Amino acid sequence: MGHVYQKGDGWAISFIDENGTRIRRKVAPDKKTAQAILESYMGRVARQEHLGIIEDDAISFADFADEWLKKAVNKLRPNTRDKWTRLVRNHLKPFFSGALRAVTASKVGEYTAKRIEAGAAPNTINSELIVLKNIFVHAVDWKVHSRNPLRDVQGNPAKGAELLKPPPGRVRYLKVEEIDRLLAE
Repeated sequence: MGHVYQKGDGWAISFIDENGTRIRRKVAPDKKTAQAILESYMGRVARQEHLGIIEDDAISFADFADEWLKKAVNKLRPNTRDKWTRLVRNHLKPFFSGALRAVTASKVGEYTAKRIEAGAAPNTINSELIVLKNIFVHAVDWKVHSRNPLRDVQGNPAKGAELLKPPPGRVRYLKVEEIDRLLAE
């Protein structure tokens, strides 16, 4: 439970958040407003703790992507880390310029169509979508976003957020001298 108390020339609140951390914050010039703010915080904590409801953060996609790059990408190999950083910086952040919560499966479908139109290969687009999906997995894990918009209720890729079918691979036949060398080995 939280409480309101006077601090200097204003009023402050004190409560324990959903992670068990005590939060103390000066919030208002009068007690009535501070009490309303405390009730709002406590309602949010109760919804998350008892009902599992997470309110989507108002963070921008670019800001969250930067935070994700700092925290999550460090566990990857250097080449993968560099590639994912470039993909986020050059393609994802410019396209998804609004809030993180504004990214939807249909917006991802628009992104895919734009990249196809720009001449990007299906494997390249798939790499970008995998990075985007990883960003949202972490957004949900870190309780910044309530659910992954790239997945449907059953956990399957949402319509518009599916990976593209890669083109068939190249078929290469051995030359006669290569066959002879292979048999000799």
